[in-house]
Amino acid sequence: MFGGGRDRVVIAGAGACAASAAETLRAEGYDGQIVMVGREPEPPYERPLLAREFLLPAAASGPPAASRVRSARWFADNGVDLVLGTDVTGLSPQRHRVRLSSGRSLRYGKLLIATGGRPRRMPHADSDRVLYLRTRQDARELGERLGTEQRVAVLGAGFIGSEVAAAARARGIEVTLLDARDVPLQRSVGRHMARTLGEIHRSAGVEVRTGERALAVRDIPGGLLVETNRGRLECGLLLVALGMRPNTENFAAPGTGIAIANGIVVDEFCRTSVPDVFAAGDVAEQFNPLFGRRLHVEHFDNAVRQGRHAAVNMLGRGEPGHEALWFWSDQYDHTVQSVGDLAYADEVVVRGRPDEASYSVFHLRRGAVRAVLALNRPRDVTAGRRLVAAGARLTPDELRDPSTDLRAAARALHR
Repeated sequence: MFGGGRDRVVIAGAGACAASAAETLRAEGYDGQIVMVGREPEPPYERPLLAREFLLPAAASGPPAASRVRSARWFADNGVDLVLGTDVTGLSPQRHRVRLSSGRSLRYGKLLIATGGRPRRMPHADSDRVLYLRTRQDARELGERLGTEQRVAVLGAGFIGSEVAAAARARGIEVTLLDARDVPLQRSVGRHMARTLGEIHRSAGVEVRTGERALAVRDIPGGLLVETNRGRLECGLLLVALGMRPNTENFAAPGTGIAIANGIVVDEFCRTSVPDVFAAGDVAEQFNPLFGRRLHVEHFDNAVRQGRHAAVNMLGRGEPGHEALWFWSDQYDHTVQSVGDLAYADEVVVRGRPDEASYSVFHLRRGAVRAVLALNRPRDVTAGRRLVAAGARLTPDELRDPSTDLRAAARALHR
């Protein structure tokens, strides 16, 4: 502990990562003041639902309250002060203070930066028919617009873009999915599974146009004209899903000493380059000892886990983060899950039936299992988490063989 109630933990950000940190602090016995400062007017909620349940036909009446990470009552009962609709605009490490957009300043004993990120914008696309998806308000607006449009285009076939495309098709809307790469989702799931997911979208009626970049957008009567490197496209609205930029700018001023690369640089304990300042979630680039390099991960599970790690390390526990990195994506009736780090694989092994949309892809590096991707095979990912964490060295033939009990192999590694 660091001074009990005499010191204050300030959390810059009010998303799932911030809520996880606050909950962990209280669960671990910290009884000092916790102040959570959030740019949005909303209490913490689960962002993955924005592109899934929130946009499907059953959610047309609006996002469900169940998306809240915790009820407002929980924060009040646990002495977590929510300062919402306010941003942390500056940091003075020497004075242990942060400045707020309201004009106030707050002194901290420990500071956690969990400010997340914002969508990458498309240049020169200022039409009100060009939308982005990051917040609940974005989801509300997009959901309302999907109820009135007949044809939409999605720029960027990553997870958000693909999930919005699937949700729009479920509502009977014509969808064109544009991506600059030759295979959609290749960066996220690798070339093999990306091809399968592309075909799933096509079979659902999505027009998938790859190797195509949007160059300009202009309003036309009743819609938009999107000019690309390969032609033109007319649509009612354009959802831009080109990834995320970490919200680091308010901590990058000269004199703060905060190291920033592709996010705020932190070690395996979520510590920044400045004493008493930690960072976690989408805004952080953390060294992961399991994979031996810094990783910037933009997935919900990682944000929640890093929030927990940051909290226990603010309490002086010295607990490193070395998670195997898990995420999932629901598209139509299919679920994609992944665990591990896809980078630098030198061998790929397929297990199952790609033609039946039920298979897994094991990524190996020097014979060790580094990542497992699965389409509609959750048990492979459950076992895969242990295999990746242990750096298991099953042979390609063992991984490929459907008679190999992966769960038994994983359990044997942890005896």
